[in-house]
Amino acid sequence: MPMKNILNKTANAADVIIFAIAFCIPLWPLGTIILTMLWLALSLISFSKKSFIEGVKAKPFLILFACYFLMHIIGLVWTSNVSHGWKEIKDDLNLLIFPILFILYQPRSGSFNFIKKGFIAGAVLGSLICFVQGIYFTLSTGDTGHMFYALFSALLHPTYFGMILIVSCLFLLGDLFFPEGEDKKNNSIVIILLLLQIAAMSLLSSRIVYLVAFALLIYYLLAAVFSKNFQIFKNRNFLILSVFSIAFFYTSISLNNRFGQVSQAIRTISEKPQETMLSSDSLVYNSSTIRIAQFRYSMEILKDKWLLGVGTGDSRDELSKVYTRHNDVYALEHFMNPHSSYLHTWIMIGLPGLFLLLASILLPFVWSVKHKFFIYQGFLVLIFVNGFTDIISHATLGSFYAFINCMLYSWCVSTTNKPQTIK
Repeated sequence: MPMKNILNKTANAADVIIFAIAFCIPLWPLGTIILTMLWLALSLISFSKKSFIEGVKAKPFLILFACYFLMHIIGLVWTSNVSHGWKEIKDDLNLLIFPILFILYQPRSGSFNFIKKGFIAGAVLGSLICFVQGIYFTLSTGDTGHMFYALFSALLHPTYFGMILIVSCLFLLGDLFFPEGEDKKNNSIVIILLLLQIAAMSLLSSRIVYLVAFALLIYYLLAAVFSKNFQIFKNRNFLILSVFSIAFFYTSISLNNRFGQVSQAIRTISEKPQETMLSSDSLVYNSSTIRIAQFRYSMEILKDKWLLGVGTGDSRDELSKVYTRHNDVYALEHFMNPHSSYLHTWIMIGLPGLFLLLASILLPFVWSVKHKFFIYQGFLVLIFVNGFTDIISHATLGSFYAFINCMLYSWCVSTTNKPQTIK
């Protein structure tokens, strides 16, 4: 598509860069970084103090997001390992950059719908790449494992990609059930794109993705019941998607059931952890029992450092001391952090940091419920649940979280609150 035609979508050149960032998030982390730096450079060149102040007043939650990042810098005051503290700050830099960029951003009519299409296009292309790679290697090797979990997820970690697909599906469901216009000619295309991504989501075999998808389904169904919006239960598109989704997830779990690890983890909760490992190759942990061990070790640190934490740079060192005390060689070599945003934040910057993290999720959620912004609600539910098992501020997940959070909030601020009903 010629650049002139792209620019004419919103008559705003900045939208092209943001569109490209949204497109790259599901596909190319390095491209996301490069484009974000380009957007930042252009924003600083055209910086206006007046526009910045107006942006802060119009979108105050963006300052809350940035304050969570700034708390990490404050945490350097009582940290010993300053070099690792600066590395932590670099990993979390998205939490500062994207709030600033969206404070300065001045969208026009159609800007956010244009950006949304870029994100959906990236998620769809990523899904197609996963299917092509999975089918190719399955046929060439005879190993069906290439159609599941890490081998199927060609570009990103399965959990990260699954979270991205859920948000893409939320966008498409919004187009399907809450269209802004009366034109319904593209419903069949929307359904096809939804089914493609739901199928990919099921093959990713990520338990947390399954959990979040199920939680969001229940959340939206309860919202429909409490708002007495019963049309959805009679909607043909909803029924089609429900039937196929159940079939996809049931088939995937039947062929590649990773929930057995959860059962094993539950059985070991009351057992005394093994602490005499002779080798880091010992098969003591699976991806579920790891979480329990990390929780136990984290709580040992928090017993004495529950108020202010150990400092931004000392979390790894303090965890290593606990692992050494328990003679857990595997943990020393593989447990770099608590694998939970809430524990990770609490250990580093104490209760003030934990409260800021929770506030940056829960306050916008309450606000989005008040203003009936359903997609933003769903995203925040997704992030809240995912925060228990992943560091939502790091790496690809961090750029995805910061970009989508700021984008959806800014979109909601710019949108007049209108009651939404199923079409």
